[in-house]
Amino acid sequence: MSTARTIARNTFFLFVLRASGFVLSFILGMRIGRVLGSEGLGIYTLAVTYLQIFVLIPNFGFDTLAIRDLARDRAHAGRYVANMVFAKVALSLPAYALLIAVVTIFDYPPDTRAAILLLGASLLFDALAEAAAAIFQGFERMELLTAISGIAKVIVTVISIAVLERGGRIPNVLAVQLAGSILVVPIFAAMTKRLIPRIPFEIDRAFLRRLLHESFPLFVTNLIGLLYLRTDIVLLSKFHDASQVGLYGAAASVLRALSMLPGIFVTAMYPALARFSHGPGLSDSSLRRLCDTAFRWQLVLGIPISAGISALGPEIIDLVYGPAFAPAGPVLSILIWSLFFFFTNTLLGYMLFAANRQRDFLRIKIATLVINLALGFALIPRFGIQGAAWAAVATLGVSFVLHWWLVSRVLYRVNFFAIAGKPLVGAAALMLVVQALRGGPLAVIIAAGALAFALSQIVLRFVTKEDMEILRRILRRQPLPGDSP
Repeated sequence: MSTARTIARNTFFLFVLRASGFVLSFILGMRIGRVLGSEGLGIYTLAVTYLQIFVLIPNFGFDTLAIRDLARDRAHAGRYVANMVFAKVALSLPAYALLIAVVTIFDYPPDTRAAILLLGASLLFDALAEAAAAIFQGFERMELLTAISGIAKVIVTVISIAVLERGGRIPNVLAVQLAGSILVVPIFAAMTKRLIPRIPFEIDRAFLRRLLHESFPLFVTNLIGLLYLRTDIVLLSKFHDASQVGLYGAAASVLRALSMLPGIFVTAMYPALARFSHGPGLSDSSLRRLCDTAFRWQLVLGIPISAGISALGPEIIDLVYGPAFAPAGPVLSILIWSLFFFFTNTLLGYMLFAANRQRDFLRIKIATLVINLALGFALIPRFGIQGAAWAAVATLGVSFVLHWWLVSRVLYRVNFFAIAGKPLVGAAALMLVVQALRGGPLAVIIAAGALAFALSQIVLRFVTKEDMEILRRILRRQPLPGDSP
């Protein structure tokens, strides 16, 4: 199989896996909210949040490193896997001990503490499953990962919903999640054994030290990034009850379901971005033309989605979770603007990576984490879930300014005001239509708003011939217009 077809196939399977994971998580959260209310959803959201944070300790950045190293050289795959698995097992026990300590210090109610520790017991098994996933990616066998993980997620979600419908509570649902994490590990192990028949049962201390040393920066980056995205949930759980966490989790679930969109286009653009950042014979105008085109399309997606959901926040929450979650509607109207910044910051971050400014990217993450904590402590105790939403959006706004400032220094000054002008006019038309039709069928309102936005962009001639030419040349790996081949 050619390299292009391999990349296309693996990208497809990875997209299917991620999309299905987002959708299944959203469906399960919706059913928990419908059946158990905001308190039940709050306890579940908090347990999942703590698992996502603390599983980073046994993962320790090993997975990203394994994908890179195994893709380059598979001759020593057995030794690599043996040492990576040993390191994850060794780090899982202190990770769970730290989880117990944190939960005890925060002094959660007994049922909340029990739920966190029950799901936290899957730390080791999730870490081993992610090790297998990294191995499959390194061997460019994404179809194996998609098949095993996808089927397991569907089964676990279906059983969890069935348990809910039969009167089960949060501990029962989390027990199903834990059982799924445990049972999938032997399957992954068997498939890994087929890829790597000889896996030695011995530890190479020198190799293990190198693995830990090279993984540590990835661990720090991942930890800061995740804390930055999950601080709001943890702080809410400290200053307010589980019901408030559940209301906020309902609004955040809509955002998370859409959060994969910014990365899809940018991931496809990244190889071309890296090529045009350092390719021979290419002028600065090539990079500017490419990035401006990417920003135009990111904004023409991000602005109307954010504006539309912001205008319809209460209606969307009522449709998904029911009237009991009405306080989450205004929160969604605020929080969804985080999606707009996801669109801008994702591309700006990839531009920094293409320019080899990873350390500056990490500094931005650290700065925004500090700002997020400061805003959270200032707003959440007083304003609750709306304060958490404002803190999240404001932090992302600051992150956008920092990314934009640094990109302007090292690459070129992106003129967002000019690029965003036409999509903003379209968003205004969309919101006017939504307000005029408010109270009618939601599907009709959404369709009319989308039509208003699309017509505005046609009238304003958003899509240009240059856009289409740049897209065609990127796909064919040709020089951009005006540059030497």
